[in-house]
Amino acid sequence: MNRKQLSLITFSLFFFLLNGSGILQAQNATSRKGSRGTSYEFNYDEPYRLKDLFIQIQPFYGEVFVTNVNVGFGAEVQYYLSDQFDFRANFRTTYGKSFDINRDAAVKVSKSVTHFGNVPRAFYYLEVGGTYHLRDQAYDGQSKIALYSKRLKGAKWAAHVPENIVVPSKVRKIIGARLGAFHYSTTVDLQRTMDDQNVWIASNQGESFPHEGNFEMFGNLQVNGIYIGGSMAWFRNFSVRPKNYSNLTKDLLLTTYFDVLVAPSVLLEDIVYLGNIYSTDPIKKNKLGFRMGIDGKFNQELSWSYGAEMGYRPSLKGQGTYVLIKASFPVLGFTFKKKEG
Repeated sequence: MNRKQLSLITFSLFFFLLNGSGILQAQNATSRKGSRGTSYEFNYDEPYRLKDLFIQIQPFYGEVFVTNVNVGFGAEVQYYLSDQFDFRANFRTTYGKSFDINRDAAVKVSKSVTHFGNVPRAFYYLEVGGTYHLRDQAYDGQSKIALYSKRLKGAKWAAHVPENIVVPSKVRKIIGARLGAFHYSTTVDLQRTMDDQNVWIASNQGESFPHEGNFEMFGNLQVNGIYIGGSMAWFRNFSVRPKNYSNLTKDLLLTTYFDVLVAPSVLLEDIVYLGNIYSTDPIKKNKLGFRMGIDGKFNQELSWSYGAEMGYRPSLKGQGTYVLIKASFPVLGFTFKKKEG
């Protein structure tokens, strides 16, 4: 995938993130009551009854990162404290070197190039942080739900045109300030980087690194940084019992966010070859970046979640652009204390 294609993907996701929440709101605002005029009763409408702890297992994530394309798995934990703070930690790494593009290539090179002293690092990413709820309020809104009956199963449900009703419900809106730290490690393609930057490295004795034909060279990058930004979340948590239909529940927590990324430490290992050490100082790094993303999960004891993110991550100069998608299952929700409505 070239950079032009990656830029197109990035722009498309950026457009979705900016407009996604607005589209959801517009759909609710323009919905109308079902043609049958179905009556219903509320079981509950409690947007402040949110689980305290969510533990998410991520069997899949995929990241198109100019520095290193990678695919793998991870885990995430989120804890809500007294409707005023929420804290998050997440970790992810690849399934193996075949899903870690630069590492896979570097391992093959190290087998064919003797006396190459650098051991390729596996990609992994770690992040911890928290959000302070600057504003947390509930307002009157509307939600469109498709009616469902247990009588309609299999072929009957497939042939059925769902009846929709619009339910007036409370919508909880949380505006937050985010702060946290991140760390990631990865193998990088130094040959491509130096060609792009038009630089070359040399040993302490001033000896230039071999630059012969298709000779490939890889190195290891470690980045430590912080993020600061803001978020906006919407949460509905209600259940209704329509006449002649099954209970219907809506409990999606949808969060969008934007962060500035700052990495005081962008460390690129020196290259060890034939007993000589070649300094990577001439290679330019980028310590600033940004990201925007969207996360959705459900307020249940057992459910699933999804997320997408794009931005420009601190890395080697010109190689920070990335697009990330992730899915979690199972997501386990826990309540430790009774919350007042």
